[in-house]
Amino acid sequence: MNDIDPARRANFDPGGTIDVASRWLTAILEERDLAKAWPLTAPDFRLGRAQAWILDTSGRPDDELARGLSAPDQPAHPQWANFADWAVTRWHLAWGMLVRDGWGYLDNVEIAGVDLEQVLVVQGDEARAVAAGEELLVWRFTLHRTDTWRVAGTGTTIVVPGWPPRDAELPS
Repeated sequence: MNDIDPARRANFDPGGTIDVASRWLTAILEERDLAKAWPLTAPDFRLGRAQAWILDTSGRPDDELARGLSAPDQPAHPQWANFADWAVTRWHLAWGMLVRDGWGYLDNVEIAGVDLEQVLVVQGDEARAVAAGEELLVWRFTLHRTDTWRVAGTGTTIVVPGWPPRDAELPS
């Protein structure tokens, strides 16, 4: 990492965007521990995932249940285990290649808006230089900074809570 530009190296520092995304992905993909990832998850993302699970399992809105599941102090809620299994299973299905082959990070992040940055995750866990013009399959994880960086969405969207929750496209 010594050959990384010092301005980019800060993303890897504790609390930096790549550090937070890495801890979040490790908790989800390697440890299957949503409770460990939950404090690293933005409040709107937590609430939106809880609302999606509620609609998926019961078909009707339940604000009290959504607020309980989206609280940062999980796994305190009695429905936590069911919800966590649902969420982690879906992420494993979406990112199966990363689970199988490992992942790494491009050493730069992309600005996605005010206090929003995207961490770029690539398949494979070996450190190497990327050749100019080389095509890579990249997964984007959007982080939002309030008091600290937290994962706010995946792909090119962030979650907007509601019944139903929706994904809002980030500005291009």
